[in-house]
Order: sequence, then structure tokens, then C-alpha cells
Amino acid sequence: MEEDAENHLILLANCAVANQIGQSDRSCSRLSELPDSLLCEVLVYFRTKDVVKTSVLSKRWRNLWKFVPRLDLGYGEFPESEYDAVVSFVDRFLGFESDSKLQEFSLKSESVELKEDGVWGELDDA
Repeated sequence: MEEDAENHLILLANCAVANQIGQSDRSCSRLSELPDSLLCEVLVYFRTKDVVKTSVLSKRWRNLWKFVPRLDLGYGEFPESEYDAVVSFVDRFLGFESDSKLQEFSLKSESVELKEDGVWGELDDA
């Protein structure tokens, strides 16, 4: 399953590059014709870490990941040395004052300490 998602991510990257240089094939052209809302629904099936990686594909994809309706971070996806970066990322993401379509948020961790201030405190109170 994880290998399939990685292959699909590579396909998305290849299509984005092909579109930028004007050499996209028919399947890539169809992908680029999809509305952002549908692309976000497709991205739900990717690991969150991979969804965020799509932001480097092109200008169109730069902020698209912010509108994916589910953010699911698992402690196994990040080395322990990256936990501070993960906490900082989630804090910034949940603090966005935007048109975010986030409907579901999940953070599974055995060793991330939640801060009492900012967004983390608000989540604790929810």
C-alpha cells in the first residue's frame, strides 16, 4: 500500500514537471484539468508527510496541501529527532487563519510533549 502511494506521488511529480515544460501526455493533461477540490480529496489517501511534499511540484500545488480535509500524523513517520519540527509544523498549521477545509486531525505519538500555550492548549480544552 505504501509503495503504491509513493508511485502515485512520483506520477504527480512527473506530471507537474511535464506540464511546466509543455511536454505533458494525455493522462497528465487530464490530471491538471481536475479542480483543486477533487485533487484534495485524492490527496486524503496519501500519507500527510507525502501530501506536504506535493507543495514543491508547481505554483498550483504550493498551498493545495493546506486544503486537504484530513491531517494524520503518526509517530512512526518521523524520527524522534524531528519531533520538535513536527510539533512546530502542527502548531503553525492549526494556527492558520485561512479557508482551511480540515475536518479531521489526528496526531499519534508516544513522546511528543504538548505545550500548554497556543493551539495545543486550545485542543486540550476542546
